Amino acid sequence: MQLDDEPDYPRGFLLATSAVTPPDSFEPGPALPNFWIHPWTSVGIAQEGTLLVAVIGICVPTFESPVERAPENLLGRLQQNEESLLAALSDFAGRYAVIFGSVGHLKIVNDATSMRSVFYAPEQGIVASHALLVEESLGEQIVSSKLPVHHGFPGNRTPFARTKVLTPNTYLDLARSCVVRFWPFRSVPEVDVEGAAAQLIEQVTRAIRVAAQGHNLRLALTAGLDSRVLLAMVLHAGVTFESYTYGTKRDTAVDRAFALDLAKQAGVPHTLIPNPGTAEGLVDFTTG
Repeated sequence: MQLDDEPDYPRGFLLATSAVTPPDSFEPGPALPNFWIHPWTSVGIAQEGTLLVAVIGICVPTFESPVERAPENLLGRLQQNEESLLAALSDFAGRYAVIFGSVGHLKIVNDATSMRSVFYAPEQGIVASHALLVEESLGEQIVSSKLPVHHGFPGNRTPFARTKVLTPNTYLDLARSCVVRFWPFRSVPEVDVEGAAAQLIEQVTRAIRVAAQGHNLRLALTAGLDSRVLLAMVLHAGVTFESYTYGTKRDTAVDRAFALDLAKQAGVPHTLIPNPGTAEGLVDFTTG
C-alpha cells in the first residue's frame, strides 16, 4: 500500500482522550482539550455549564424558520436528555459530525449516511476524520488489513488493522470505548407514497435553501436515477447552483453526455472534470 509522504488531511479533525501529536497543518480546535482541526474545518460550538455540543461540517435544518444555529439547538436538546439530542438529528441534513457531552464523557455521532466519515481506534481513545490519521496518531508501525475484499470493506472495517469506521445510526462513547446503536427509536410508521413524497419534498427543499445561504452549491450530475432526482429537487428549491461530472474514459461516457444534456435543458452551468490523478492536479484544475 502506498501512503502519501505528507498527507494534509484538508477539512480534517483529530480528537483524543489524552495528549496526541497532530499533523503540522492542524491547529487547536475550540473548547476541548486534545482537539485539533485543519484550518479549513468548520466547527460550531455551543456550551453551557459542563455540557457542550460541537458540530463539525455543514449541518442544516429541515424544519421551518430555525431561530438557532445547529449547535445551540442540539445543546438545548442535550440539556433535556441524550435521547432527545439523538432524535433531533432527524431534523438536520448535511455532511457533519457532532461531538456532545462533557469533557471526560464525550460521544461522537455523524450524519445519517456517514457522509462525514468518522474513524476511531477501539480502546485507544482516538477519533479522526481520516483512517490514516488515526493510524499515525496511534504511533508505531502502520498495519495494513489482511482481509481480502473487493469493492470496499465490510461493516466497520478499513484498510488498516487497528482502525474502524463509525457506521450510520451509531455513536461512539469515548469514555467507555464502545459503539452504541441508537436508531430506530421506535417502529417506523407506515405512510402512503404520496404522503411520504410530500414530506420529503418539503424537508429537502428547506435544507437546500438553507445550505445555499452563504455557500456555492455544486451538484454532481450523472445519468443515474438518484442524481436526476436530486437535480429535480434543487431546481424545485429555486436556488442558484452549478453542476459537474467526473471522468474522461469510456466507462463514464454515457454519464458525461447525459449530464451535459440535462444541464443544458435546465439552464445550469456545467463542468466536465477529468480525473487528474492527484489531489494537486484536481486543485490546479478547479482553481486554474
